[in-house]
Amino acid sequence: MTSIQFGTYTPPPEKKKLLIVKLEGPFDQQGDKVENPVAGHKYIFKAYTDTISPDQITFAPPKAKWGKLEKDKIVEIKEELFSFQGRGVFDSTQNCYIYARELTYEHMLLYAYLDSPSDKVSLLLGAGAKGFQYKGTKKWGQLQINDDSISGIQKNRRDVYSSHDMAGVLGADTIDRLKKETEENVRLLYEGKGALNLGTRDVLKEDTADLIIENFYTGGGKKISFDENTRISKDLAFNQVFKQYFNNYLEIIKEILEKHDIKTIEKTAIEKLFRDKKWTITPNFSKIGEMYVRSVREGKHEFYGLMGGTQTIKVDLDIREITNNTYKVETRMYIGDWYGSDWGDIYQGKSFDEIFAEKREKQNWFGKQALFEQTSNAAHSEFQLQKTKYLKGYIPSLNAFFMLQHYFGSGNKYRPFETEIIYKSENILTINGQATR
Repeated sequence: MTSIQFGTYTPPPEKKKLLIVKLEGPFDQQGDKVENPVAGHKYIFKAYTDTISPDQITFAPPKAKWGKLEKDKIVEIKEELFSFQGRGVFDSTQNCYIYARELTYEHMLLYAYLDSPSDKVSLLLGAGAKGFQYKGTKKWGQLQINDDSISGIQKNRRDVYSSHDMAGVLGADTIDRLKKETEENVRLLYEGKGALNLGTRDVLKEDTADLIIENFYTGGGKKISFDENTRISKDLAFNQVFKQYFNNYLEIIKEILEKHDIKTIEKTAIEKLFRDKKWTITPNFSKIGEMYVRSVREGKHEFYGLMGGTQTIKVDLDIREITNNTYKVETRMYIGDWYGSDWGDIYQGKSFDEIFAEKREKQNWFGKQALFEQTSNAAHSEFQLQKTKYLKGYIPSLNAFFMLQHYFGSGNKYRPFETEIIYKSENILTINGQATR
């Protein structure tokens, strides 16, 4: 008798949504790029989809829509009667659909899209001398560099942290204890052995951790930069801390255009605009709830583990007036920080019992059993994360980081370095009145 076996049904993969990702032009009828287009003349513009899989190729791809910005709204440019320009043609060399459209050249912000328009796929046409333009770089913030020896750090703080001060005692005790460890053991503490240790390999994903650790061990202080094509940069768009910061930044740019001269405004004045609104002048990723922890919080981001509170911002700006009071702002933002350890990583304030006494008495904080008996890994890891909020000095990996840099470090070994994440964005801003010329 033959038995019947049932397998598990696996549904076919969902087809990738087709999007237009690039817009180019103008071109002449021969397909050559026109360097000096003339207003009122007709030229060809081309829109390109992202790469597509073979199963997406069809003789009737979706029609592209073309639009332009008018009074803060994108208005579709209607096709001429009997026109067949809306359909795309598959290009096998680029593995995408290309849409071509003949349009009269004029001063406008042009869009091409399938479903909904995006500022990232737009083309500013006819921006001559009459429209406001600014292209330049602005910087604010300051790197805080500390690479003294342990003896130098202790000497500088001798007057601040007396022998009876818990902070000073904790730091001194930690140094004395770690001096007795081998360099290899201190490395193991720094890198981490599991999520609950909060080592470098626990709070950064594998590829990032490999890069950062190798550069700290042997890079001699070489800067590490993650450009806009890296996973870390792309993750910024989904991080709540950064999204809020970037929205604040756009508000500052808008205020500068309305009330100041963006060509001459400098660091101190820009920082004051942020502080007057009680906004941080650089992103602060030190949010426990957003912290990535290997095997515990895989869905979170690495920015806390890599940077925490950042120190510098540089923006390359390209601002062009589209219509009266409406501007296209292209931003290339460089978020900078210093990857190094300071005195705050090896001591911190009060004792554990003193800080948590009130919580133990008044709250069932994560459950007393989870807090003291550590019966739940998830609850305990959350407890460990909360503890770092108050007591960095009690975290072995941060103690080890400090010792490697300030005690074992020499020459190119264990040198701190600058880290940088680059983020690119295009946005449309409407202001009250005209920008300062």
